[in-house]
Amino acid sequence: MRIPALSWDSMKDWVTKHGPGFSSKTPMMFHRQDERLRGEWQGFAPMVACITVLPQGQVTEALMKSFMDNYMSQEYEGDRKLVIIYHQEDQQAADVARPYVNGKSVIAATAFGEGRFISSTAYRYGGWLARDVDITAQWDFDAWHHPLQLSMQVRAMVASNRPASVVTWVTDFSTDGTNSNAVQGGFGQHGSMVGETSWMRKNWMPLIEHEHSVPGGLHAGEVVQIDMPELLAYHGMETHD
Repeated sequence: MRIPALSWDSMKDWVTKHGPGFSSKTPMMFHRQDERLRGEWQGFAPMVACITVLPQGQVTEALMKSFMDNYMSQEYEGDRKLVIIYHQEDQQAADVARPYVNGKSVIAATAFGEGRFISSTAYRYGGWLARDVDITAQWDFDAWHHPLQLSMQVRAMVASNRPASVVTWVTDFSTDGTNSNAVQGGFGQHGSMVGETSWMRKNWMPLIEHEHSVPGGLHAGEVVQIDMPELLAYHGMETHD
């Protein structure tokens, strides 16, 4: 069986031609063994901006180093940049993030907010700062991201001709790390939404309850789901909620 090549330009042309809600309203799922996720890129892979929001008052040097090491381990085939958003009053987060910021592949900005700072507004502000890229990705600071996560999510979008993708199930480790379970995720606090930037600008509402209905609702035909829990892992999700 010949594996089809992956083409970002062809995917965008197809989506533009068919318009919003172009495909079936039936949810679409890719599994790890799907050969369509292994195609070679025809032309350049799209540029991606990963948006992360630092939890106010919780970011240490050790956590930041671990997060950045994990981010740098991504095996994505195209260009990417990381956009770090932290609270305007969180000097500690600013200090620990500063050594990693170079103004090009890693940028940082401050945002305002009240109460729990990690908000939909903060994520969307990060997306606005990176509005010149092809794809925008929610990149959770509290998660461990498999080196293939970004590649698999972008490949799933292109192979399915859908402008967005989510990891539907994620791995939840117990707080002591001795047990793990696959639990439903992909949205809200444990979000994994990755999508074409103009689509994300219209539809991406991270941490808002409405987003949970995206795969089965109005946008079901626009989001491809990925059944690979190993792509995203957390410790003690229930204690974080």
